[in-house]
This record gives sequence, C-alpha cells and structure tokens, in this order.
Amino acid sequence: MPKSLKPLLLLGMALFLYNRLVNGIIFFYINRRFVWLTWLAVGALLLVTLSYHRTHKLPSNHAHRLTWRAAALISLPVLVGWLIPPQPLGTAALSSREVNAVPQAALTLSAPAIRQATEQQRALTLLDWVLAFGEHPDPAAFAGQSADLIGFVYRREGLPPDTWLLSRFVVTCCVADATAIGILVRAPDVEVANDTWVQVQGHFAAENVGDEQLPVLAAATVIPIEPPTQPYLYYR
Repeated sequence: MPKSLKPLLLLGMALFLYNRLVNGIIFFYINRRFVWLTWLAVGALLLVTLSYHRTHKLPSNHAHRLTWRAAALISLPVLVGWLIPPQPLGTAALSSREVNAVPQAALTLSAPAIRQATEQQRALTLLDWVLAFGEHPDPAAFAGQSADLIGFVYRREGLPPDTWLLSRFVVTCCVADATAIGILVRAPDVEVANDTWVQVQGHFAAENVGDEQLPVLAAATVIPIEPPTQPYLYYR
C-alpha cells in the first residue's frame, strides 16, 4: 500500500471530527462535557499528519506496514459517517429501552429540581419535571402548575388515543448510556406522529392512567418544531 495513504487517512479522520464539531452533530453522540476531548483528538490527528513527512523515510518494517484490510477498517466508520445522515435517538431506540418517569439518577439528587432551576434562573426542562416527580410522588402536588416543554412524540401501546409521551434522552457520557424519560401529555384535538419534535404548553393535572394516578400535562398548544441543536438532556 502507498505510504502516502496513511497521512490521508489521518487527515480524513481529523476533517470528519472537525465537521461534526462545527455543525453541532457531535452532540448526537456524546455529552457536551467531553467535546473538548474531540477538539484535542482533531489537533492530535493534524499534528501526526503534519509530522508524517519526517518519519516516512525511516526504514520500513512489516510490523508497522499498513495493510489494505487495516486501512478499510479505519476508513469504514468515517465513510459511513459521511454517507448516512446522522440522526439523534428517537422512538426507534425505545424498542430496547424503557421510558422512565423517574430516572435512577434522581435517587442521588437531594435538592428539589424545580426550586434549583428557579434559583439558577433557567427554563425548566423535561428532566427537571421528571426529577421533581420523583422527589414528590404525589401527583396532586403539581396540579395546576404550568409548563412549556419540548421533546419528541412517543405513542406507547396501551395509552388512550389522545395521550402520548413527550420524551427526551438523557445522556451521562455518550448515547450508549442514554436513558429515555417522558411525561404524559393529553392533547385531544392534536394529531402528531411518532418522532415529531414539538413544543407543548399547558398545565399539569393528576389523572388516572391505567391503575395509577400520574401527573399528566394537559396541552393548551402543541407546536411542531425542528429538533434542537442539542437533542439530549444532561444530568447537572
């Protein structure tokens, strides 16, 4: 194999990661806390590529020779990444996951989520409400409270036709450990398909769903939106 292919492969990997960074697509894969590591990887790949001309004249050794098979294995993920449009996790990923009303991480959080968000002067997210439900298991405690949330529609089997889950994925490290969370939404006069990203405004009510009483967001408005730049939520 031509030795010039090695730096080209390294450069291709660097450009691929750089593209994902500047387009924000990197957030489809990892927690935002680790983005700096991706920038570090881009820099390292570029440095190795630029320094390659100093080392390629060294005596060749079969143990260090890049084979066509190895080159194909290295380039395959990059080619797949370029050719297949990236998408954040959606309802297709829920077939192997359970949508949690109270994620496991809620058990380790002591401060009430809503009060904490208010003190930080930021808008409440789907995760804030789900954590709050875990801290206060009585659905009646949230009756009448207003919410303005975004997420994607998940129509779970067994729910009434006018009720669906407003869902998001919560990421700790990367999409491999993503946890699905959701809030029940009742919207009698709205037709929205699975995987549609929507903004929902309404008020919570304590309603009987099956054999349980749960907080349900009675929707006043449901507006389809584009997926957010950061489709996942993160534990703070």
